Amino acid sequence: MPTAEEHLVKYRLNRAFLDSNGGLVNHEPRWAVIVAHYTAIHLVERLAARENLHSGSHSRRDAFLAEHPDHHIIYRAFFQLRIASESARYDSIRLFSESYSLAQIRDILIGERLAAIEKYVESDFPSK
Repeated sequence: MPTAEEHLVKYRLNRAFLDSNGGLVNHEPRWAVIVAHYTAIHLVERLAARENLHSGSHSRRDAFLAEHPDHHIIYRAFFQLRIASESARYDSIRLFSESYSLAQIRDILIGERLAAIEKYVESDFPSK
């Protein structure tokens, strides 16, 4: 299983892809939501790896966050990214587009939800 540092590397790669070419959201909004979710997954897995836990599944990851005495504060933001990502992957393009506008994806899902998770995880790890 990846270490906390390996999850950091994966997070950075996903984040760079999300931000590339003026922002993936401007070119492929559905893929931007999916990448944002996987970016958040690596941040959550980074927290878990530090505790020598490796969730490996959505349900175990959700439980880790929801039940953790500290990390539960990012559960709602994480869950909302997951739901949007599942819609992007499994719903019709029409249904996804009716559910999530470009502004919602950019400003709320990425700008607020993912940003809150990033800020929390960054504050939870000592600076190098």
